Amino acid sequence: MPNLPPIPALTVRAIKATPVEVPLNFVLGTSQGAIRQAPLLLIDLETEEGVTGRSYLFCYLRAAAPAIVSLLGEVEAVTKGDRVASTELGAKLTRRFMLIGVQGIVRMALAGFDVAAWDAAAIAVGVPLARMLGAEPRPIPAYNSCGLGLMDDLGALAAEAEKLLAVGNFHALKLRLGYPTLDRDIAAVHAVRKRVGDNVHLMVDYNQALAVDVAMQRGCALDTENIYWLEEPIRHDDYAGAAALARDLKTPIQIGENFSLPAAMAVAVQQGAADYVMPDSAGSPAGGRPPNWPPLTVSKCRRTCFRKLAPICWRLRRPAISLSMSIGRTCWCRSRSRLPTVLPSCRSVQGMAWSGTKTQSSAIACVDRSKIPGPNINVRT
Repeated sequence: MPNLPPIPALTVRAIKATPVEVPLNFVLGTSQGAIRQAPLLLIDLETEEGVTGRSYLFCYLRAAAPAIVSLLGEVEAVTKGDRVASTELGAKLTRRFMLIGVQGIVRMALAGFDVAAWDAAAIAVGVPLARMLGAEPRPIPAYNSCGLGLMDDLGALAAEAEKLLAVGNFHALKLRLGYPTLDRDIAAVHAVRKRVGDNVHLMVDYNQALAVDVAMQRGCALDTENIYWLEEPIRHDDYAGAAALARDLKTPIQIGENFSLPAAMAVAVQQGAADYVMPDSAGSPAGGRPPNWPPLTVSKCRRTCFRKLAPICWRLRRPAISLSMSIGRTCWCRSRSRLPTVLPSCRSVQGMAWSGTKTQSSAIACVDRSKIPGPNINVRT
């Protein structure tokens, strides 16, 4: 890891968590179900020195947010009075949750806390997090991952693809597949490709919907369709199956959204399980923790096996993009919705703040557009 600027002493004072539910601009229909609202957990890490670090988690399910809030109460109890962003703090939390297992929502809670700690450290130093990690801010291309879910109306699917290109002048899109038949998958690809043209990069994502033999069949068919990558066609931790697909298909395989720390990535590397990887700094059930992702491990794994790195950056925009800048050969970042624009105004919605061990409510606030000020915010209800 590069030499980091000295971090001023920061002391954990309190953790506040605010559950909110934000309407998505585009319904996201996947093989695992449709997502119309984004249940988020906004995290504030307050320090005795007056610096506040922030992060947010995408909780997938409404019911997950209160559970993560409860775990953050335990994190606060364990870390209150400790120095922020210290190696010892991470080890202390790992020991505390060792018996229950540092996975799933436990990992999400620790990841959200850890990202907020890095945010506080960068604020205290007064430099962008990317620079604090030894990198310089630079442009990173992004693909639009809003919408383009499973739809019966392929005309509407194609029209949505056209809209997504226009939002932010994108040149790459992600399309969800996993229709009941291969013919319907191919029809969806053809509908989108006909509308957007051959110069747009088109990634496809099966959201772990297929068995290995079915993935091989559909992958072979997609090999002739100018697909940029084939994402998570099978169960996320079936590295042997993914390695077979990576070996036999022409279309690159993308995995990694559910990696649980570098150990899982190392196993995938050893088995040749992918051509591209998508580590998530936080927000997935196996979310990572930033001190473990920057150059020490990720770039080493990248040089060993993978062609490119495509981290998920929409959930924790500033930290994840900063990590991307600190890792060589990042190829794409995911862009979804306009949630980062909405978040600063969500914190006061219905007074849903939680502080310390006082769980004021287990409900989730629903963001009402009429209560959100500002001309640059676009939340479609």
